Amino acid sequence: TLRQMLKAGVVKQDEFDLEMKDLEQTREIQIKMGPELVAKAVDKDFANLRLRPARALFKALPSVAPEVVASLLLINTIRSPRDFQRVESTFGPVVAAVVADTIDIQAYVSKKAERLTAADPMVKSAIAGMILANFDSLCEQSATLLKQGRRVIFPPGAEENFFRDIKLVSGADAALDRALVEGFNNTAKALQSPFTIETDAKGALTLVKKDPPVPPANNGPNKNLPVVIPKPKGKGGIGDDVF
Repeated sequence: TLRQMLKAGVVKQDEFDLEMKDLEQTREIQIKMGPELVAKAVDKDFANLRLRPARALFKALPSVAPEVVASLLLINTIRSPRDFQRVESTFGPVVAAVVADTIDIQAYVSKKAERLTAADPMVKSAIAGMILANFDSLCEQSATLLKQGRRVIFPPGAEENFFRDIKLVSGADAALDRALVEGFNNTAKALQSPFTIETDAKGALTLVKKDPPVPPANNGPNKNLPVVIPKPKGKGGIGDDVF
């Protein structure tokens, strides 16, 4: 530390005093900027964790029930039974039920397929919004890193997991189903994945793995870029599980 350097004779007293003054000024600036930095961080978290899924779902399905949008905005605010009771008393039993069922599906990953299959269409729509938000986030991250000379790739098995979840929430609305398929395919293209989802004449979905594209002979902009694999975050549920 600076005091140890002074005691050891590495710096003189006047140099020590000058450094301490600079450090104190920096500290005062940081303290003054603290509220603004915290506010920006809170706004960013709110936009990413709460607004993004609601916006993605509303963009794909403008006729979505307002209870589903409200649920997406509230899911990440539940931290205790008291929080849930407050949501129920303020927003009503329908919103509370969608929030509870969505959290339940996120919490018990081993039973996700069973519970999603039997879930109410509102719950499926809410989770579809989370999946669409993941796609938006990945495409945004990919575009940002490409400018820095890096590229994002899916973690191993991510395409199969996304496809499984899309199949589980499909069927609630045709427009939403199309948005999920389009979102997956656009994200796979952005991340240079060999997977695509194809829909047959009857609407059945199939995950197709194609040969990866041949790199351009003239060292194109995306060839041999450093790879970034998004790290898992959250508790392992849809919407905050893979990315």
